[in-house]
Amino acid sequence: MLADAGFDVFIANCRGNKYSQGHADATVTTDNVKYWEFSFHEMGVYDNPAIIEMVTNVTGVRRMYYVGHSMGGTSLAIMLSERPEYNERISTAFLLAPALYLGSTLKYLQPFFKSVNYYQYSFNKFVHGKLDAYKSLKQAVGRRPEEVCLREEGACETIEPNGDSVIISSAHFSGFCGNLLFLGGGYDAPQTNYTTFTQALGTFPETTSTKTLTHFFQFIKSNTFCQFNYGFSWINRLKYGKDTSPCYNLDRISAPLVVYWGQNDFFIKWTS
Repeated sequence: MLADAGFDVFIANCRGNKYSQGHADATVTTDNVKYWEFSFHEMGVYDNPAIIEMVTNVTGVRRMYYVGHSMGGTSLAIMLSERPEYNERISTAFLLAPALYLGSTLKYLQPFFKSVNYYQYSFNKFVHGKLDAYKSLKQAVGRRPEEVCLREEGACETIEPNGDSVIISSAHFSGFCGNLLFLGGGYDAPQTNYTTFTQALGTFPETTSTKTLTHFFQFIKSNTFCQFNYGFSWINRLKYGKDTSPCYNLDRISAPLVVYWGQNDFFIKWTS
């Protein structure tokens, strides 16, 4: 729709997913725990600015519109607060359920995250910083997630990172899988396009770092919007020069924002 309306549309990938697993240092591969030493903080401080500069280099346009869903809103808020010079590069940012302050709506989960850093350190002994949710789900059920959720067969096409085209069965989503999705995002069957969502399951859930997930858990635990807390005061002092992680200063954001939230969304309410 945006392209048909005359916009140049650039669709970015978050670092770590299967379409974006390169590294400036060729010796640091996805099997190396150092590769996964990032969260959405790095996406906001480094990746979003790099994308903006790339778009400017391609189009010659300095100011642009930004659309971000969930973590896409998180990284945008981080960029505008930590790199405030980029506020003037955003004409308007449209944030769809941005994930910033999660503790107010997920207070019932806070007791589970008292030792969230311990969970990450323990988990990393087995996965080395990499959280491959798609692969884990596929191994658990023995089939692709998009195939598990089929009720009637048809065909659709997905494109692999190497450019290969893969035809998978598709057509109608099963009610069981639909209800599982609604548990996470809230019930909204009338506005759910099950056919296209079957295609989306070819890339969802995707690979990310355990640090990214832990950082979100910290948001829930503290109901603050702060940088990653390493769980030990001496590590925080090495990283930040203080015992605790600094919080993002949203007062630095001056770009126009339009914020959307879903009435049935369990995670992001208007109070968030």
